[in-house]
Amino acid sequence: MRIKYIIIALCLFWTTQLFSQQTPTLFKASSFSEAYFNPVYQELKQRKANNQFLSDKENKWLELYQSYIDDYFNLLNQNQQTLFHEKRTAIEFNKDAIISNETEKTEAFTTEKNERDTELLLGHILFSGVSGIVYGVQMNYIFDIESYTSSAGLTMLLSGGSMLIPVFSPRYDHINANSLWLRAHGKTMGGLYGYFFSAALFGDNIFETYDYSGYDYIENRNKKPFALTMSLLSSVSLGHLGFYLGNNKSWTDGRIATYQYYSYALPALSTGLYYSFTESSDIRDYGMLISASVPLGYYAAHQLANKIEYTRGDMTAIINNSVIGGMVGASVLAYGDFNSSKALLWPIAGGVLGSFTGHYTYKSFHISRQEGRRLNYATIGGGLIGLGVTFLADPEEGGTYFLVPALFGAIGYGSLLKYYYKQPRFTSISKYGDNIDFSIHPESFIINKHLPAYAQAPLFSMRIRL
Repeated sequence: MRIKYIIIALCLFWTTQLFSQQTPTLFKASSFSEAYFNPVYQELKQRKANNQFLSDKENKWLELYQSYIDDYFNLLNQNQQTLFHEKRTAIEFNKDAIISNETEKTEAFTTEKNERDTELLLGHILFSGVSGIVYGVQMNYIFDIESYTSSAGLTMLLSGGSMLIPVFSPRYDHINANSLWLRAHGKTMGGLYGYFFSAALFGDNIFETYDYSGYDYIENRNKKPFALTMSLLSSVSLGHLGFYLGNNKSWTDGRIATYQYYSYALPALSTGLYYSFTESSDIRDYGMLISASVPLGYYAAHQLANKIEYTRGDMTAIINNSVIGGMVGASVLAYGDFNSSKALLWPIAGGVLGSFTGHYTYKSFHISRQEGRRLNYATIGGGLIGLGVTFLADPEEGGTYFLVPALFGAIGYGSLLKYYYKQPRFTSISKYGDNIDFSIHPESFIINKHLPAYAQAPLFSMRIRL
């Protein structure tokens, strides 16, 4: 009798095992293995195991993905877990092949990185040549060189010398992208800052004046040579300072891009607002304003970079947003045909709103430099299509030539941005990509031609779900 029960139990056991093997399961070892051996996950996990630096964004992503992997593994049945362990064991047996493959990937990455650095250095050499031409033109005026051959010779001499410095100087043997970015920025900002600082000191005297007395011609150079000298010296000095900071500060590429953006954006904003409310044409006022707002821009960027880790791709997209917003504001200005200087507040407000939207969007959504460039290309392509549509529609209002390219550019930008939201590495914030709906209504161009202004159909619509 006991044997009978044992046989029944064995039959039930074999039947259960056979049924479990034949019953299809939704959670399989193959799909889990694909998720487990995600190269991004493996890289970040390895870096954390080796106590290498991980940004806040990378730590958060790794934490969320690890939780996803653990939950996924618990959903596998015993057979699928066994299959996964066998696959992982097989991979460990082939460790030598994997190491060889990883070595090839590392060498390829190193080669690609060296190529990028070489391209950046070549671009910097060309920029140095251009800056040398600018320095030559400035020195020709400072020393009042009237001979065409002498002025051309000095300009070419400085241009060629500026190009040779990064080629032969040992300081450039171990350069990094930050040092080159900051040196180029320092040269540009230094030249502008030195000139406007002189304007703050001497006002209109930095411009040359002309006096015609009968047949006599008198040119008064005033303080212009001094202003150009200040511009030249500031450009050289800040260029060297930028190169030094790039080599000695462990700043991220995004922090440097933040410094660059705010050093230009804050002076542009302050001067635009000042002109809108005062209509002043006194160069001294703008010189003082720019001399004060540039350091404030760096300070604001420093405080922001300490709180939010933007990438260079983020800042590229933020600039993109600012331009789109400014174009929409410029269309309002053109539609209204305002005569007051306060009308300039429309494009200023549009640019500020676009910048704020970009800052909010990329606060926790960090993209690479290449992805930021693609967003720019998508915007430009959409804008060109919009401009073509505008020319075909031949509207009477000039503001349409700003509004429609801006809207089409925004559609191209938004479409690519929504695609980025759906990528696996942005899973933790992908829910925000579905909160905004934006659509354009091109049929309104035809309908509005037959409707009065107060009854015209909208050109676009947007809905935000909070």
